[in-house]
Amino acid sequence: MADTAAILSVFRVVAGEFATTADATVEAWISIEVARLSASAFGTALNEAVARRVAHELTLQTRNAAAAGSGAAVGGVTSARTGDLSLNYGGSGLTVGSDAEAAYYQQTNHGLRYLYLRDSRPTIGPMILR
Repeated sequence: MADTAAILSVFRVVAGEFATTADATVEAWISIEVARLSASAFGTALNEAVARRVAHELTLQTRNAAAAGSGAAVGGVTSARTGDLSLNYGGSGLTVGSDAEAAYYQQTNHGLRYLYLRDSRPTIGPMILR
């Protein structure tokens, strides 16, 4: 069984931009994400993998909230402007195919780090074993 407190600690280190996000919110996301990963496959990287997936989801939620809930904030940032703050996002890249999961996680820095962890595990490779 995953140690939620340990994952929360890792989350606080790797996702400092969410310092003001309540522990209860992060812990709820941890419970969702930890059920989707294999502890035996991720081994010692499990806590960071879960923390990165949680940070990825919270980043996407923040983008959607910034786009007034329109769902327009999908994909990676393609341009930014500081005067009158303007961000543009590319397409999500979501596809059905050999690694649609990768397309989903390539939208954020945390998602990219999760993919690195996933692909570095010898028992996983580019696909997750559940």
